[in-house]
Amino acid sequence: MKIAVNANGVVSREYKMPETKGTTPPARYMHTMEYYPEGNLVVIAGGRNEQLPNDKILNDIWVLKLNSLEWQRVILGGYEYFKQRFNFASVMLGSKLVVAGGIGYEFKMVKDYQEVEFNQRRVKRQFVRKSKIDYLRN
Repeated sequence: MKIAVNANGVVSREYKMPETKGTTPPARYMHTMEYYPEGNLVVIAGGRNEQLPNDKILNDIWVLKLNSLEWQRVILGGYEYFKQRFNFASVMLGSKLVVAGGIGYEFKMVKDYQEVEFNQRRVKRQFVRKSKIDYLRN
C-alpha cells in the first residue's frame, strides 16, 4: 500500500494487488486462514463457494509461500483427506494445523477435529514409525 499526503493535507491511498505464481485457489468464504511462521506460509482451508458446479463445500488446503508469492495445494499422504467443512475453527499449534467442528457434507454438523502436520521432517518420521507398527502387527 502506498500512502501520500498532498499540499492540502489530503491523504490518498493506493493499493496494489501482488502478482502471485502457481494456480490460484478457488474463491471461498466461511473458510479459515492461518499463518505458519516457521515456513513463512499463509494457510487457507475449507470454506464454501456457491459458484462451483458440484460440491459447494470445499475440502482443500492451500498455502501461499510468502517468500516467493507462490500458491500450492496441500496434498495429504496415505489414506488421509481433508473433510469438507465450512464455518469451522482452526489454529496453528507449532507446525500443526488443527481444524475443529463446522458444517460438512450434506450440511451436517462436523463433530471432530483434524490435524495436518506442516513440518516435513516430522511427517517422514511419523510415517516411518506407523509403518514399523503396522509391520509388527502382521
